[in-house]
Amino acid sequence: MNRYTTTLAFVAGLTCAVGHAVAAELDGEVLFNTHCRNCHTAVKDDHRLGPSLHGIVGAEAGKASGFAAYSGSLKGFSWDEATLDKFMASPASVAPNTSMIYPPVESPEQRKAIIGFIKSKSTQ
Repeated sequence: MNRYTTTLAFVAGLTCAVGHAVAAELDGEVLFNTHCRNCHTAVKDDHRLGPSLHGIVGAEAGKASGFAAYSGSLKGFSWDEATLDKFMASPASVAPNTSMIYPPVESPEQRKAIIGFIKSKSTQ
């Protein structure tokens, strides 16, 4: 193998590896499992420490059927994509007395991917 071919193969491999890393970074299911799944599922009525997030987009906050352990400040609003995004970035900015203690999702792209995953599971 000549030097040109070796360099080309290296660059092609590096490009594939970087592309795969970016795709994995924005995989909503992987991100949901990383950031949310310790307490939540996206399966209807499968509540854990936190409520199921199945069907949350458009739902009234603090009202998931069969889940009663809500923070007192989760009321008076509905979960649209903008509110979910804000909550994942800074839970206390949406619900000051929230019991959600998991670290915020700092990346807007990651939050968008998580919301997309939750929405996709809500139609199943």
